[in-house]
Amino acid sequence: MFTVTQSTPRPDQVPKAGLLLPVIPEEVYRQWQEIVNLIARLAKVPACLLMRVDHDDIEVFVSSQAAENPYTCGEKEHLFGSGLYCERVINSNEQLQVANALASSEWCDNPDLAHGMICYLGFPIRLSSGTIFGTLCILDRQERHFEQETIELLEKMRCLVEANLQLHISERRHLLLAENALDNIWSMGADRTFTYISPSIEVLTGYTPHEYLQLTLEQILCPASFSVADEYLHELIKSLHAGEPLRPFRGELELCQKDGSSIWTEVHVNPLVDSEGTFVELVGITRDITERKRYEYEIIRARVAAESSSKVASEMMGAIAHQWRQPLSTVDMVVQSIRKAFEVNRLDHDFITRAVIDARRQITFMSDTINTFRSFFHATAEKTFFDTGVIIRDVITLLEQPLGSNKITLATSLQRCSPVLGNPHEFQQVLMNILINAQEAIVAGRSASHHEPGSIVISQQQQGNQLKIMIQDNGGGIDPAVEPRIFEPYFTTKKESGGSGIGLYLSKMIIEKSMQGSLTVTNQDGGAIFTICLQGAAHV
Repeated sequence: MFTVTQSTPRPDQVPKAGLLLPVIPEEVYRQWQEIVNLIARLAKVPACLLMRVDHDDIEVFVSSQAAENPYTCGEKEHLFGSGLYCERVINSNEQLQVANALASSEWCDNPDLAHGMICYLGFPIRLSSGTIFGTLCILDRQERHFEQETIELLEKMRCLVEANLQLHISERRHLLLAENALDNIWSMGADRTFTYISPSIEVLTGYTPHEYLQLTLEQILCPASFSVADEYLHELIKSLHAGEPLRPFRGELELCQKDGSSIWTEVHVNPLVDSEGTFVELVGITRDITERKRYEYEIIRARVAAESSSKVASEMMGAIAHQWRQPLSTVDMVVQSIRKAFEVNRLDHDFITRAVIDARRQITFMSDTINTFRSFFHATAEKTFFDTGVIIRDVITLLEQPLGSNKITLATSLQRCSPVLGNPHEFQQVLMNILINAQEAIVAGRSASHHEPGSIVISQQQQGNQLKIMIQDNGGGIDPAVEPRIFEPYFTTKKESGGSGIGLYLSKMIIEKSMQGSLTVTNQDGGAIFTICLQGAAHV
């Protein structure tokens, strides 16, 4: 008989509710049932038990299935101070073997004796943290000294149960982390089908996990982002077939939401391989970066506004010089006429009156020009309802001189339309960006091919509540190879001339994000057509 001095368990060994009482899956429970049945049969004992600690009690969790076994699953005994064999195992955290409990008075209060179980062999079942889950033990009604093979069998089975239990707890912990994480966690097979989606996908996209599992990548990602993901997955398959290392992925992808909108996310993907290096699946984390993209947009917007204002200011200085040249010349002629009239003694009251009227007319014109330019450079950032036709005419006034000096005619066909909601200054900047781009395209095309004189046509019409503004030029159009990227930030075909590639990007952001409209471009009749669609006030 083997005995161990009884001791009080440390607080960190006492099981806590919820921590050591995980819900054991039915499949795991069946495996444990097979284990205790096998041990009882091989050891030739009436009872093999897997006991579980439940607060201050100990419970028969799994019991070998045999007629001579008196223990049934769910039975409980008070653990501490009860005199049970299992109490001794848990207190000592060590193996216990009792050949015949009747030979020692220390077991006289043991409840197991009521079943005639005088022989015992048991091991503690521990978690990796050191806390005790319970015991694995065998009991017999006759005195026995178990053979070493039986002890080793029970020890190995104990290790198997511990590993099985730890794996389940680890899986449960990771599942809880995944299901409560703000970031979305997912896994995908090589066939591009999702195998798991964490619940946070509903916050991110509006789809439930079940709905999302039914979607294809093309339905999940916006077209440009799908192309990026598709390229990565093709490379992954190539690497798999070639036996090459599998590259992880990190990038920004635009996800489609259930309501038809989209959201920018940062996606991290890692290929998961087993111990032999065989590909298992892709594991990914998707994070909402809406706020970050908004800050990036504001930074780009501030930069492009500064660059655009500088560029426009240069154009405006030329326009001011042109607008003032004629009135200054007229004022000079008035002054000269006064001097000559004085020299020939013809400077009477009527002459002075006419000269003052002529001079004041020219000065008023110059003052009006200054007011027009001032309104462009000192606009507020507030949204208001405004007439797009008025803004178009103001922009034409500002660009009339530089367009004329480049021999570019500008024609308009402006239908009176409903007001739109937005920032008039921002809309003015959009028109300036498009028209200056058209001017540069015409000048570049003329120097390259000497085609016909430049022409820009601005038309505006309304159908229902929708306003459509079209700006068409004959500058040769946009290269089809770069047309899909024309609105991307920092993309430019004019690096040699100092183009930044953010003017058209900002224009699209203003129209689509700030004014809830659309800005598109197509090629037609040897030039480009930029189309702006906006909702009239009745719809806003």
